[in-house]
Amino acid sequence: MTLATICKELKIDPADARVILRSLVKAKKLKHTPQGRWEWPRAEVASVKKQLMGKEPTKKPAKKATRKPAKKSAPPPPPTVETAS
Repeated sequence: MTLATICKELKIDPADARVILRSLVKAKKLKHTPQGRWEWPRAEVASVKKQLMGKEPTKKPAKKATRKPAKKSAPPPPPTVETAS
């Protein structure tokens, strides 16, 4: 059964599911061949669903384009007080 079919049944985004599955493979909780398809025999589908249901995707936050902050102009000089002599 393909990941797309499982995601449709669980009503989750396939991209989020792949993030979860990659983290499970990295933690050696799920076996997957590198560059292989995300599909399983029917006997293993229940296990995969269980693992997907209990996890939240741990995506790294996207890097935002950084801009240099605008230069702030110098504050005006303090007012001078003239004293009568």
